[in-house]
Amino acid sequence: MKRASYTPYFVAATAVILIVFFEPTARRLAGGHWQRGKYVYQDSLSLDVHAVIGFTFVAAFVIQIILGRRQRAHDSARRLHEKLGKLLIILVVPLFVGTAAWVVADRSTSIAPELSVIFKVDREMGRVVLGELLVFTSFFFVRAWLAIRDGDVARHVDAVLGAFLMASAIATIRFLYSAIWATGAGSPFSVIGMYFITVAIVVGAMALAYARAGRFAANRRVLAGLVAVTMATGLLCMPLYDFMDTTS
Repeated sequence: MKRASYTPYFVAATAVILIVFFEPTARRLAGGHWQRGKYVYQDSLSLDVHAVIGFTFVAAFVIQIILGRRQRAHDSARRLHEKLGKLLIILVVPLFVGTAAWVVADRSTSIAPELSVIFKVDREMGRVVLGELLVFTSFFFVRAWLAIRDGDVARHVDAVLGAFLMASAIATIRFLYSAIWATGAGSPFSVIGMYFITVAIVVGAMALAYARAGRFAANRRVLAGLVAVTMATGLLCMPLYDFMDTTS
Protein backbone atom coordinates (compact mmCIF):
# COMPACT_ATOMS: atom_id res chain seq x y z
CA MET A 1 0.00 0.00 0.00
CA LYS A 2 1.35 3.41 -0.98
CA ARG A 3 0.35 5.44 2.07
CA ALA A 4 2.07 8.54 0.75
CA SER A 5 -0.58 8.57 -1.98
CA TYR A 6 -3.06 9.81 0.63
CA THR A 7 -0.96 12.76 1.79
CA PRO A 8 -2.14 15.27 -0.87
CA TYR A 9 -5.76 14.53 0.05
CA PHE A 10 -5.17 15.12 3.75
CA VAL A 11 -3.30 18.34 2.96
CA ALA A 12 -5.98 19.58 0.55
CA ALA A 13 -8.81 18.86 3.01
CA THR A 14 -6.96 20.63 5.82
CA ALA A 15 -6.29 23.63 3.59
CA VAL A 16 -9.97 23.91 2.62
CA ILE A 17 -11.02 23.76 6.28
CA LEU A 18 -8.61 26.54 7.23
CA ILE A 19 -9.45 28.69 4.20
CA VAL A 20 -13.17 28.51 4.96
CA PHE A 21 -13.24 28.71 8.74
CA PHE A 22 -10.18 30.75 9.73
CA GLU A 23 -11.62 34.14 8.68
CA PRO A 24 -14.98 33.90 10.51
CA THR A 25 -13.21 32.49 13.57
CA ALA A 26 -10.70 35.35 13.57
CA ARG A 27 -13.60 37.81 13.16
CA ARG A 28 -15.32 36.22 16.15
CA LEU A 29 -12.19 36.53 18.27
CA ALA A 30 -11.47 40.11 17.17
CA GLY A 31 -14.94 41.58 16.78
CA GLY A 32 -16.97 39.60 19.23
CA HIS A 33 -19.39 38.03 16.75
CA TRP A 34 -19.65 35.50 13.98
CA GLN A 35 -20.30 36.94 10.55
CA ARG A 36 -20.34 35.56 7.03
CA GLY A 37 -20.89 38.21 4.39
CA LYS A 38 -23.86 40.36 5.41
CA TYR A 39 -25.10 37.81 7.93
CA VAL A 40 -24.26 38.41 11.60
CA TYR A 41 -24.86 35.28 13.64
CA GLN A 42 -26.84 35.73 16.85
CA ASP A 43 -27.19 33.26 19.74
CA SER A 44 -23.93 31.62 18.78
CA LEU A 45 -23.16 29.42 21.81
CA SER A 46 -23.42 26.23 19.75
CA LEU A 47 -21.08 27.72 17.13
CA ASP A 48 -18.60 28.78 19.80
CA VAL A 49 -18.44 25.34 21.36
CA HIS A 50 -18.28 23.54 18.01
CA ALA A 51 -15.53 25.86 16.76
CA VAL A 52 -13.35 25.05 19.78
CA ILE A 53 -13.95 21.32 19.38
CA GLY A 54 -13.60 21.53 15.60
CA PHE A 55 -10.20 23.17 15.62
CA THR A 56 -9.10 20.76 18.37
CA PHE A 57 -10.25 17.91 16.14
CA VAL A 58 -8.35 19.20 13.10
CA ALA A 59 -5.16 19.85 15.11
CA ALA A 60 -5.29 16.41 16.74
CA PHE A 61 -5.99 14.76 13.41
CA VAL A 62 -3.05 16.46 11.68
CA ILE A 63 -0.73 15.53 14.55
CA GLN A 64 -2.03 11.95 14.41
CA ILE A 65 -1.30 11.69 10.69
CA ILE A 66 2.25 12.98 11.20
CA LEU A 67 2.83 10.55 14.06
CA GLY A 68 1.42 7.74 11.93
CA ARG A 69 3.92 8.50 9.19
CA ARG A 70 6.82 8.51 11.67
CA GLN A 71 5.90 5.55 13.84
CA ARG A 72 7.85 2.97 11.85
CA ALA A 73 11.11 4.74 12.58
CA HIS A 74 10.39 6.04 16.08
CA ASP A 75 8.90 4.02 18.96
CA SER A 76 7.98 7.24 20.77
CA ALA A 77 5.92 8.33 17.76
CA ARG A 78 4.16 4.96 17.73
CA ARG A 79 3.26 5.22 21.43
CA LEU A 80 2.00 8.77 21.03
CA HIS A 81 0.04 7.73 17.93
CA GLU A 82 -1.71 4.97 19.88
CA LYS A 83 -2.52 7.23 22.85
CA LEU A 84 -3.79 10.08 20.71
CA GLY A 85 -5.82 7.63 18.63
CA LYS A 86 -7.61 6.40 21.75
CA LEU A 87 -8.25 9.98 22.84
CA LEU A 88 -9.69 10.83 19.44
CA ILE A 89 -12.04 7.84 19.37
CA ILE A 90 -13.15 8.09 23.00
CA LEU A 91 -13.44 11.86 23.40
CA VAL A 92 -12.61 14.19 20.52
CA VAL A 93 -14.58 12.53 17.72
CA PRO A 94 -17.78 12.07 19.77
CA LEU A 95 -17.57 15.71 20.87
CA PHE A 96 -16.95 16.84 17.29
CA VAL A 97 -19.93 14.90 15.92
CA GLY A 98 -22.12 15.78 18.90
CA THR A 99 -21.46 19.52 18.76
CA ALA A 100 -21.92 19.49 14.98
CA ALA A 101 -25.35 17.90 15.48
CA TRP A 102 -26.10 20.56 18.11
CA VAL A 103 -25.20 23.33 15.65
CA VAL A 104 -27.45 21.83 12.98
CA ALA A 105 -30.38 21.53 15.37
CA ASP A 106 -29.77 24.93 16.95
CA ARG A 107 -29.20 26.98 13.79
CA SER A 108 -32.11 25.38 11.94
CA THR A 109 -34.64 26.08 14.70
CA SER A 110 -33.54 29.10 16.73
CA ILE A 111 -33.07 31.74 14.03
CA ALA A 112 -35.41 33.24 11.46
CA PRO A 113 -34.91 32.09 7.85
CA GLU A 114 -34.02 35.60 6.66
CA LEU A 115 -31.14 35.70 9.17
CA SER A 116 -29.83 32.29 8.18
CA VAL A 117 -27.24 31.22 5.63
CA ILE A 118 -27.53 27.50 5.00
CA PHE A 119 -31.00 27.18 6.56
CA LYS A 120 -32.67 29.99 4.62
CA VAL A 121 -34.84 27.51 2.68
CA ASP A 122 -35.32 23.73 2.67
CA ARG A 123 -34.65 23.61 6.40
CA GLU A 124 -35.97 20.10 6.95
CA MET A 125 -33.88 18.72 4.12
CA GLY A 126 -30.88 20.65 5.42
CA ARG A 127 -31.15 18.73 8.67
CA VAL A 128 -31.40 15.47 6.73
CA VAL A 129 -28.33 15.93 4.56
CA LEU A 130 -26.11 17.37 7.29
CA GLY A 131 -27.21 14.56 9.57
CA GLU A 132 -26.32 12.13 6.80
CA LEU A 133 -22.88 13.72 6.54
CA LEU A 134 -22.32 13.16 10.26
CA VAL A 135 -23.44 9.54 9.90
CA PHE A 136 -20.95 9.03 7.04
CA THR A 137 -18.17 10.58 9.12
CA SER A 138 -19.02 8.44 12.14
CA PHE A 139 -19.15 5.31 9.98
CA PHE A 140 -15.59 5.82 8.82
CA PHE A 141 -14.33 6.45 12.34
CA VAL A 142 -15.98 3.26 13.57
CA ARG A 143 -14.50 1.43 10.60
CA ALA A 144 -11.05 2.86 11.43
CA TRP A 145 -11.34 1.72 15.05
CA LEU A 146 -12.52 -1.78 14.11
CA ALA A 147 -9.73 -2.13 11.56
CA ILE A 148 -6.94 -1.23 13.97
CA ARG A 149 -8.51 -3.45 16.63
CA ASP A 150 -8.26 -6.31 14.14
CA GLY A 151 -4.68 -5.36 13.22
CA ASP A 152 -5.61 -4.36 9.65
CA VAL A 153 -3.45 -1.27 9.22
CA ALA A 154 -4.25 -0.80 5.53
CA ARG A 155 -8.01 -0.76 6.14
CA HIS A 156 -7.45 1.54 9.12
CA VAL A 157 -5.62 4.10 6.99
CA ASP A 158 -8.28 3.82 4.27
CA ALA A 159 -11.00 4.56 6.82
CA VAL A 160 -9.07 7.45 8.37
CA LEU A 161 -8.86 9.08 4.94
CA GLY A 162 -12.59 8.61 4.42
CA ALA A 163 -13.39 10.03 7.86
CA PHE A 164 -11.32 13.16 7.36
CA LEU A 165 -12.64 13.86 3.87
CA MET A 166 -16.22 13.43 5.05
CA ALA A 167 -15.60 15.62 8.09
CA SER A 168 -14.24 18.34 5.80
CA ALA A 169 -17.24 18.19 3.45
CA ILE A 170 -19.13 21.09 5.08
CA ALA A 171 -16.06 23.24 4.47
CA THR A 172 -15.95 21.96 0.89
CA ILE A 173 -19.55 23.09 0.34
CA ARG A 174 -18.69 26.60 1.47
CA PHE A 175 -15.45 26.56 -0.54
CA LEU A 176 -17.33 25.68 -3.73
CA TYR A 177 -19.77 28.53 -3.14
CA SER A 178 -16.86 30.93 -2.61
CA ALA A 179 -15.26 29.77 -5.87
CA ILE A 180 -18.51 30.41 -7.75
CA TRP A 181 -19.08 33.80 -6.10
CA ALA A 182 -15.51 34.80 -7.00
CA THR A 183 -16.60 34.78 -10.64
CA GLY A 184 -18.99 37.61 -9.83
CA ALA A 185 -22.05 35.47 -10.47
CA GLY A 186 -24.58 33.97 -8.12
CA SER A 187 -24.68 30.22 -7.60
CA PRO A 188 -27.25 28.30 -9.64
CA PHE A 189 -27.28 25.58 -6.96
CA SER A 190 -29.21 25.49 -3.72
CA VAL A 191 -27.44 24.50 -0.51
CA ILE A 192 -28.94 21.02 -0.86
CA GLY A 193 -27.84 20.85 -4.48
CA MET A 194 -24.32 21.83 -3.46
CA TYR A 195 -24.39 19.11 -0.81
CA PHE A 196 -24.97 16.41 -3.43
CA ILE A 197 -22.26 17.89 -5.65
CA THR A 198 -19.88 17.92 -2.70
CA VAL A 199 -20.56 14.27 -1.83
CA ALA A 200 -19.86 13.35 -5.45
CA ILE A 201 -16.55 15.23 -5.30
CA VAL A 202 -15.57 13.68 -1.95
CA VAL A 203 -16.44 10.14 -3.02
CA GLY A 204 -14.62 10.72 -6.31
CA ALA A 205 -11.53 11.94 -4.43
CA MET A 206 -11.66 8.89 -2.17
CA ALA A 207 -11.97 6.56 -5.17
CA LEU A 208 -9.00 8.23 -6.87
CA ALA A 209 -6.92 8.06 -3.69
CA TYR A 210 -7.72 4.39 -3.15
CA ALA A 211 -6.95 3.60 -6.78
CA ARG A 212 -3.55 5.34 -6.59
CA ALA A 213 -2.73 3.38 -3.44
CA GLY A 214 -3.82 0.06 -4.91
CA ARG A 215 -6.73 -0.09 -2.44
CA PHE A 216 -9.74 0.48 -4.70
CA ALA A 217 -10.88 -3.15 -4.75
CA ALA A 218 -10.76 -3.31 -0.95
CA ASN A 219 -13.01 -0.25 -0.67
CA ARG A 220 -15.34 -0.56 -3.64
CA ARG A 221 -18.27 -1.78 -1.52
CA VAL A 222 -17.91 1.18 0.84
CA LEU A 223 -17.81 3.60 -2.08
CA ALA A 224 -20.81 1.93 -3.69
CA GLY A 225 -22.67 2.16 -0.37
CA LEU A 226 -22.00 5.88 -0.09
CA VAL A 227 -23.27 6.45 -3.61
CA ALA A 228 -26.35 4.28 -3.03
CA VAL A 229 -27.31 5.98 0.24
CA THR A 230 -26.81 9.46 -1.23
CA MET A 231 -28.88 8.64 -4.31
CA ALA A 232 -31.62 7.12 -2.16
CA THR A 233 -31.70 10.24 0.01
CA GLY A 234 -31.96 12.46 -3.06
CA LEU A 235 -34.76 10.43 -4.61
CA LEU A 236 -36.83 9.70 -1.50
CA CYS A 237 -36.68 13.27 -0.24
CA MET A 238 -37.31 15.08 -3.53
CA PRO A 239 -40.48 16.85 -2.23
CA LEU A 240 -38.39 18.50 0.48
CA TYR A 241 -35.89 20.46 -1.59
CA ASP A 242 -34.88 22.16 -4.84
CA PHE A 243 -31.57 21.15 -6.40
CA MET A 244 -31.27 24.47 -8.20
CA ASP A 245 -31.46 27.82 -6.48
CA THR A 246 -34.92 29.07 -7.43
CA THR A 247 -34.27 32.48 -5.83
CA SER A 248 -31.47 33.44 -8.23
